[in-house]
Amino acid sequence: MNRVIVRWALVLVAAAGLAACGGGGGGGDNPSGGASRFTLTVNVAGSGSVTSSPAGISCGTTCSAAFDVDTRVTLTATASAGHALQAWGGACASASGNTCTVAMAQAASVSVTFAALPVSGWSSPAVVLSPGGSGSAKVAIDAAGRALAVWLTLRTGSLSDEDLMASRYEPGTGWSTPVLLETSPRDVMRVELAMDLASGRAIVLWTQASDTSNGAAWARHFDPGTGWTAVAALSSPTGVVDVPSVGIDAQGNAVAAWSQLDAQRFSVWGSRGSAAGAWGTAQLLETMDELGRVDGNPRIAVAPQGDAIVVWQASGGSVANRGTWTNRYSTATGWGSASHLVAVSGGSAPDIAMDANGNAVMVWGQIEPVSATEMYTLIQAKRYQAGSWGAPLRVARDLGANSLLSLPIVKMNAAGAALVAWGQGDLSIRATIAPPGGAWPASTLVKPVGGRSVTSLLRAALDADGHAFLAWAQGNDAGTADAMLASRSPSGGWVAGVPHDTISEIAADPFVAMDARGNALYLWTQYMGSTVGTQVVWRRYVSGR
Repeated sequence: MNRVIVRWALVLVAAAGLAACGGGGGGGDNPSGGASRFTLTVNVAGSGSVTSSPAGISCGTTCSAAFDVDTRVTLTATASAGHALQAWGGACASASGNTCTVAMAQAASVSVTFAALPVSGWSSPAVVLSPGGSGSAKVAIDAAGRALAVWLTLRTGSLSDEDLMASRYEPGTGWSTPVLLETSPRDVMRVELAMDLASGRAIVLWTQASDTSNGAAWARHFDPGTGWTAVAALSSPTGVVDVPSVGIDAQGNAVAAWSQLDAQRFSVWGSRGSAAGAWGTAQLLETMDELGRVDGNPRIAVAPQGDAIVVWQASGGSVANRGTWTNRYSTATGWGSASHLVAVSGGSAPDIAMDANGNAVMVWGQIEPVSATEMYTLIQAKRYQAGSWGAPLRVARDLGANSLLSLPIVKMNAAGAALVAWGQGDLSIRATIAPPGGAWPASTLVKPVGGRSVTSLLRAALDADGHAFLAWAQGNDAGTADAMLASRSPSGGWVAGVPHDTISEIAADPFVAMDARGNALYLWTQYMGSTVGTQVVWRRYVSGR
């Protein structure tokens, strides 16, 4: 983040949340007397239902069933539309997520509480429980509406070195007390966050100097039930890591890729970490050791079953080998061999996204000369389906002499719809969404031509039904910058971006995340004035779906 901005001391603002409500208790059989079956009773408060495996429990108020001794009964709580699971109680008091398993060693009682979600729309801006001098936040949301945010905070007594912090958001209680994810005295630099949306398991990957390197790769896994794993080192002891990327599968295993400077050349490396936080030996993903060649800017996509695809940009070296390269990780065979995916001598770094079936879309900006003095920029894509890459596809027609302003980005939902967005040299921002496996229609202008300059990267989110948000920061008439957000509905199309901050100070580093129902969190860095500094500000969107 911009370190010119003055950071400041801790300010706590109460986060808006859902109204809490209590749960009831229940009774069961007396375990004495050598009983062979025990009764499990479930009491439900609020709007939702609970079922069991093995079958027996299926209720929306109070119900019970008898199970054989030592049977492990898994209860699944499902909230009604407009509601969220707020709390388990009784024998499931320590449960996290929408399931709980009860071992029937005696009669047991469980309570389940569902709470109504707030009225649909955006909450007022509020400060995450972040210390002063905080910013560069990233956030992810799981299917239950729980979120994990990470950000950087100036270390006490330092004007430049930053620590990595994290906080958990629960729909019923708001943000948890922040935790420090690393204890090194050295500066944290780049941070990446990925989450399995079904379980809420997450992985945080960051770069930070070590005793033997000016920049190493580190990671921690998060599980909603067990918390954080220990810090793990990923990169080689002497390699200098630049750009990291990470993804996570449905079991909580992570696959990471990063560019690393070794022997005077940037190469691309990868590694896989188990859900328990144990990482394997880092693997060199390409061996194109040409004079002047740079392999960098890797992006990774991980399928729910654990396979992964890495794409990266190659520049320098021989012209024939420039462009986009790729490698794959298979849970059955490990890493494969690098292959040349797109042969271009000029263009942007690639971005990649994947759906629930392991189909992927890669996008990039490509410079195409049309004369000795004129060049055009195209937005191109490739689809990965049924185990192979297809031919290049044009996302946007010739953009004229207006060169690419920002890297094109791509987001996919579980069904395979693909959102592509980019900025152009005419200061506009455009976006288009293709149906699963289909072509991209003509792009929509979400920021008009001309006007104020964009001051951040683009960030996007896409839900299961095709609703979308696109976030960025841009200058304003007050001489500062606003946190902007454009929205899209499948029926109404795109609505141009509007400011979401409410004070006339600099907003930066916006980031947006969305769950399958379209509920979202929007975070950005907000400068609060010379006597205050920066903090992470957030807004929550409730879709009502």
